[in-house]
Amino acid sequence: MREKTVLVLSIIIASGLGVSTAVFGVINMISVNSYNALMEDYEKLSGDYDVLLTNYSGILASYYNVNEEYQNLTEDYGDLNETYYILTGDNADLQKDYDELVIYCTKLQKDYNDLVVDYDKLITDYNSLKGQFDNLQDNYNELQENNTNLQNQYDILLNEYQILHINMIILMKLIIYLSVITLN
Repeated sequence: MREKTVLVLSIIIASGLGVSTAVFGVINMISVNSYNALMEDYEKLSGDYDVLLTNYSGILASYYNVNEEYQNLTEDYGDLNETYYILTGDNADLQKDYDELVIYCTKLQKDYNDLVVDYDKLITDYNSLKGQFDNLQDNYNELQENNTNLQNQYDILLNEYQILHINMIILMKLIIYLSVITLN
């Protein structure tokens, strides 16, 4: 812009001073060359500006993408944090349930140990009763044998008694018969 101003001023000065056409031609040629150089610089700067604008747009898009990803990560963090608190609560509930199960299992173990002691007592009592039963069975068998022997003795005595009874009846009849005979 400054060079255009210089060129315009040069033309005004040259025409006002009545400089010759040759000088004016040289000034004009310098001015045209300067203008062309300025246009080339402008086009180059315009291209650089377009590249910078494209890069800026890319960086801005990347910024928005990163910002969106950051927002998503923030939401995910919030969700994860909420899940963490839920899981922490669930973990506390599970720990409470676990502690209750430990207490319950301890009680069951105690009950089991008591049952084992009771079972051992019952086995001891059973073995004792079995021994007593075996003794009673032996006594019963002995009594049964004695009963059989007594029954045999009873049968023998009964038989002897019946024989004696018959003998006595015969003897009585004989005595009566003899008494009758002696009296007669």
